Amino acid sequence: MFKSRARMSASCFFVIALLLVSVLHTTSSQSAAPQISQDDLTPWAYLPMVRCEPAPIIRITSVYVPPILRAAYEYVEIENQGQGAQDMTNWTVTDAAQTDTFVFPAFTLQAGSSVRVRSSCGINGPDKLHWCTSKAPLWDIEGDTAYLRDQNGDLVHSYTYP
Repeated sequence: MFKSRARMSASCFFVIALLLVSVLHTTSSQSAAPQISQDDLTPWAYLPMVRCEPAPIIRITSVYVPPILRAAYEYVEIENQGQGAQDMTNWTVTDAAQTDTFVFPAFTLQAGSSVRVRSSCGINGPDKLHWCTSKAPLWDIEGDTAYLRDQNGDLVHSYTYP
């Protein structure tokens, strides 16, 4: 995911830089008001179309492990800190031991929103999803790590809590 977004950002930057260089070259080589002819625009027809949209930035912001009734109330909180919505269908959350994996159902995390993935059973909503795992509690009290991976299995973010 990050590789393709990095390529998209680099492509956007490249296209903008080429446009800027072309405009600067055109204005500096002519003494009168700049005139751009059709011939000046021809090379731009060969550039790939690039959509420069703000990217979502998905992060695990906390792992909550209560001191008592851990299996009923533990959760991982994931936030979209970017500008665009993120389809998280088939993304996964695991712990360091990878003893159990939560697979996101059809779910979109809106920009500026967060979702809590609870280890307990319950009804899913726009701000909470339920793992409903029999292996709860999932998180060790000290030093465990939560891993968030996209639908391709690429690591998006990890969070180690004290």
